[in-house]
Amino acid sequence: MWVPKLETGFSKPEALVRALKRAIESGELKVNDRLPAQRELAYALGLNLSTVSRAMVEATRQGLVGGEVGRGTYVLPRSDAAQLFSQISQTCSSLDLATILPPLVDEAVLRSAFTATADLTPHLFGYPTDAQLYRATDAVRQWMRWRGFDLPRADVAITTGAQAALSAVLAALLKPGKTLMTEAFTFPGMKAVAQQSGLRLHGVACDSEGLLPDALEQASAQTGARVLVAMPNLQNPTGAVMSPGRRADIAGVIRRAGLTLVEDDVYGSYSGQPPLVADLEGQHVLISSLSKSVSPALRFGFAIGNHPVLDRIRKEAATASWFVAPLPMMTATRMIEDRSAMRLASQQTEEIARRWCIVTRFFPGLAAAPACHFWLPVAESQTFESRALSLGVRVVQDDFFAATRQCSRHVRVSISAEPWDRLLTGLTTIAALAGGRA
Repeated sequence: MWVPKLETGFSKPEALVRALKRAIESGELKVNDRLPAQRELAYALGLNLSTVSRAMVEATRQGLVGGEVGRGTYVLPRSDAAQLFSQISQTCSSLDLATILPPLVDEAVLRSAFTATADLTPHLFGYPTDAQLYRATDAVRQWMRWRGFDLPRADVAITTGAQAALSAVLAALLKPGKTLMTEAFTFPGMKAVAQQSGLRLHGVACDSEGLLPDALEQASAQTGARVLVAMPNLQNPTGAVMSPGRRADIAGVIRRAGLTLVEDDVYGSYSGQPPLVADLEGQHVLISSLSKSVSPALRFGFAIGNHPVLDRIRKEAATASWFVAPLPMMTATRMIEDRSAMRLASQQTEEIARRWCIVTRFFPGLAAAPACHFWLPVAESQTFESRALSLGVRVVQDDFFAATRQCSRHVRVSISAEPWDRLLTGLTTIAALAGGRA
């Protein structure tokens, strides 16, 4: 049983969290190790149970540990979602097949757009004005018309990005302790929001086309969950795209079970398919941004739909609108209005298609649509990730994406962050490790 020695000079909860972090960093506690029950640990350390509970809440918030009903508390993979984003943003010599970025960030176009916005737009250095939000709202409507989905102005709420939109929407829809359904493997940002909001994630089984209709219906009946977060177009991490038949089947389940869909469309422009919410009746929400399709510099996102939660987000300005920085918001607005955002997004799609042709030469059996990433089957994901890193290539193991603990053998490989020559080197290494053929 793990019983740490606590440092002096800190509060007891803080000292316990620090001891837990040291044990993980030193290898004393390994990934998926189960911690002693809180009551047992409190007794062994001579602490109150409430003290240990507060420490575990903080450790969970920091991504050190996770818990499941009936399974206790266990050590999460050595880098949680926040650490993953931190690691992959650092400059290093390894080949980055972990980060997902637009492949062709045209700095000249972006500099020109930012400069024009700064020169011609008043009131850029405070909170956004009503006039700016009004104009940005119309830009969102223009962007979504380009995506094949027309909507009225009243159905738009502006946020600082898609992640902010997701946090705001789920905070308004669900109270802590409630169950939220998502794909069995979901993007790290979804896991982070669930953890921070105290939501229970329930992963729904998927295949190469995304969510399985029967599995979704069964999950809703078993858990009583009525909210689903999903990515029908180029799901992260699997890259799945729902076929027309699958979209119709999932729409049927959503209708029969009375579900609310929160659709993440950040990769939707690469797919050439309209959002699923465009096919749905009832009250649903779509969230998106320009970060993945145009540039991460445009910290401008939105939630759209006819759901009353959007009105709440607009009214609770501290959740969203107050903290939208006017400069990136108005730059994004200008780029949508002059359609340079659409042109850049289309160029990104064309570049991904060219890169995908190379991917299929290395992995001819890969059954997926062209995307910024692919879901590669491997013998054992953690070992594969470690071996790839030892050879100078970073990929991401499936544990980062699992909605609940489960057995899988995949890594996510990004093809968008590196230039062509480095991408080819990285794919050659990955293919050799996976037994592929160049």
